Amino acid sequence: MFTPKDNPEISEQPVEETDGDIHTMPDQYRQNSMQPPQAKRLNWLVLGIVIFLALGAVIVVVILFLNKQAAPPIVVDLPQVNSNLNDNANASVSNDNDNDNSNANANISGTLNIASARDAKRLSDISVIRSALNLYAATYQTFPNSLSSLVGPFITELPTNPEPGGQDYLYSATSDQKSYLLAFTLEADAVWGALKLPRGEYLATAEVIMPASQLAEQSGDEPANDNANANTDLPTTPTVPQIPAKGLDSDGDQLTDIEENIFKTDSAKADTDNDGFVDASEILNFFNPLAASGRLVDSGLIGIYQNSSYNYSVFYPKPWSARSLNTQNSEVIFTSNTGEFIEVIIQENPLGLSAKNWYLDKNKSADSSALKSVLVGGLPAIQTPDGLTSYLALGSSIYILSYDTGNQQQMNFYTTYQLFLKSFIFIEPKS
Repeated sequence: MFTPKDNPEISEQPVEETDGDIHTMPDQYRQNSMQPPQAKRLNWLVLGIVIFLALGAVIVVVILFLNKQAAPPIVVDLPQVNSNLNDNANASVSNDNDNDNSNANANISGTLNIASARDAKRLSDISVIRSALNLYAATYQTFPNSLSSLVGPFITELPTNPEPGGQDYLYSATSDQKSYLLAFTLEADAVWGALKLPRGEYLATAEVIMPASQLAEQSGDEPANDNANANTDLPTTPTVPQIPAKGLDSDGDQLTDIEENIFKTDSAKADTDNDGFVDASEILNFFNPLAASGRLVDSGLIGIYQNSSYNYSVFYPKPWSARSLNTQNSEVIFTSNTGEFIEVIIQENPLGLSAKNWYLDKNKSADSSALKSVLVGGLPAIQTPDGLTSYLALGSSIYILSYDTGNQQQMNFYTTYQLFLKSFIFIEPKS
């Protein structure tokens, strides 16, 4: 190996001897132990993060430990829970209120519908009763004292008020039995034909239907109204002539107790022969009231009067007397044992006027609208408002059939008068 001894910059240094051999790493395998500044900063950053995380973990563990030891009530979620509960409760209450309101409305609607159905039944019942009363009046020329008299000949059974609500159908005939009052009540507003009837109490008569309060006003139960024209638009009941009331009718069969005696029927039993027809109805239809079958003409209860001068025939009670008051037989009187009588009078009608025109010609002040249309022997005739005199026109004659109570204060033979009107017929003249 070459050694540059001659280089003055290189001087030999003494070499200390050491124990043992000394080994050295070749220079190419050596790394510089000095690191750059950036690497040092990264090392410190990593170390800081680790320390921060460690401290954070320690703090969390300490907090959890302390919370566990103190065990305070957890209230964080309670407001939300209470809010939910309140919302649910409010929603439930709201739903309940809605349901209650809906149920209440449904109940009210259902109640009104049920009440309206009952009212429809009431109006139908009143219509049926009024129709039966009209049929009765057409037969007897008067209205009955009791609705029970309608059952059988005019109606199968009496309607009754549908309950609950309303009131029983109350009936009352006037003292002269020419009109009546029939009371009923509506629970809700109703419509009857073209009439709108608000809920309330009503009275039906033969002519009109009116609120019960209106009759009280007309009767003077309410304070008088100084304005004379205030009630001009209110329906009123026509004035009925005052005539004697009918006599006592114990069984309500439209035969007075005195009539029951002359026809030999039971005054305590409306249907003497139990055939389903009341006694008066059988007599007026020419059936024997004492037997379930048989004709009145064969019963021995009546006599038959025939007028050969004016060619008519009529039935009259057998106990009565019949006699002509003149030789022309133009006036015949049928007298009872009470002094009451029925008279048949013939007057001249040379112009051949109708019975109505003849009557109005003889009675200038008469109200033509008050005259009633009736049948006498099946022929059209008219009747005075009191129902006691009837006029029939035929050819040049007017036939007048009238009932006179004499000195009696009551009518004991009104049904007998109806028998006269129904049985009056014209017969063939004798050759």
